[in-house]
Amino acid sequence: MRLLAAIISDLWKRQQSLVGGNLMIQSGQVNFANLDALSGQLKKLYGNGWDAVMTADVAGSSSNAFKIDGNKKEYGDWYLTQSITSVILMTSFGSDGANKGISVPEIKLHLLTPNGFNHNSVNGALDELESSAYYLYYAQTGGAGKRFWFNTKPNINILINQAKADIKTQDVEAEILKRLKDKTSRVQLFNVLVDPSEDIPEQMKPTLVLLHPKFTASPEQVNGKTKPVIERIATKKGNSERIYRNTILFLVCSEMGLSKLQSGVRDYLACQKISTEYNSQLEKEQRDDLKRRIDEASKQSDSSLVTAYSMVVKYSVKKGVEKLNITQFKDTIDSQINTTIIDALKADEWLLESVGLSTLRTNNLLPTLEQSIKAKDVFEAFLRFDDKPMVTGQEAVSKAFRSIAIMGSSALLLVTVQHSRSISYKRMSRSLM
Repeated sequence: MRLLAAIISDLWKRQQSLVGGNLMIQSGQVNFANLDALSGQLKKLYGNGWDAVMTADVAGSSSNAFKIDGNKKEYGDWYLTQSITSVILMTSFGSDGANKGISVPEIKLHLLTPNGFNHNSVNGALDELESSAYYLYYAQTGGAGKRFWFNTKPNINILINQAKADIKTQDVEAEILKRLKDKTSRVQLFNVLVDPSEDIPEQMKPTLVLLHPKFTASPEQVNGKTKPVIERIATKKGNSERIYRNTILFLVCSEMGLSKLQSGVRDYLACQKISTEYNSQLEKEQRDDLKRRIDEASKQSDSSLVTAYSMVVKYSVKKGVEKLNITQFKDTIDSQINTTIIDALKADEWLLESVGLSTLRTNNLLPTLEQSIKAKDVFEAFLRFDDKPMVTGQEAVSKAFRSIAIMGSSALLLVTVQHSRSISYKRMSRSLM
């Protein structure tokens, strides 16, 4: 009687705002936000966990039901979603199995009144609740349709979907950059710079610049805001001209791969958010499920990094921006760079681990009877001038001259015998050691 008196008292106070022409008290008219006695009794009987259910989904200005009604006038005029959640809450106890919860036709019987809303609005409000209510569960029961109930265990699927909507683009980009920095610390040949400022110091060894994911390229061309950034880094060191222009390559995110990468990272961040905020409310089975989802999302994010960052770009004054599309992929970005990308660069002769005789001749770097060349100047030329292939290091040039000597190049032998005052093979060898 005390609870009934509390309900009647609240309805009397709200009589001007009640809708429809029915004089009976219906369960949908019960407002738990105004009925501390009823809420307290419910928690006393079934546990304090129901306080979180009511606050998050059922009653009050912070509940999901209130927000749905506030966003849609056709619901808000009738307090429809809040009424639905009140009905579902009061029918969430006492039944198990196939009879657990309440069906859609039964919900409508609790709500419909003469001169009230169209019954189809209940279906629409329930659809929105399914995607937003933290503690709402439902089961499909054959021809009878769905049955709904609340539970004190948060619904992980809904929580994750809600959390994904809260993850900002800046958070996703920050996680992408964090993963790039963590993984590329194991790259061997290249000095890797992730999202550096445009004022990069002179680089004396092969350097791979991984641009921020906002700088993308299509399979056909590099354009938009990406191309100017690449050109500035390749040719400028702050306000001065860059001297060593043949040491920097760029790894750029593809437009097609970016959306999948962002989706995977957003899933990972959403699962992490739920694990942090709801861990104490989850049962062991749910925690185990959430950990599995976090691990899967993390692995998928690492894989998507590889397929997204699939375009190697270089810049030269003569040819401008050139692009190499990578089509073979490893599981992680460090393995991708250490093997697949380096192999592709060597295959296309963008990167040389040994300079051949023809390369020296083509670039006018081969000693002749008339002109001597210091070995260190040859190496310096490969570092400075971007019309030449990039070399893996000084050893690439050392190998070239050792090979020439072993082959008994007549030109080099003549230089050794006849021009000892200018340059000799021994002097070249010593300078390269």
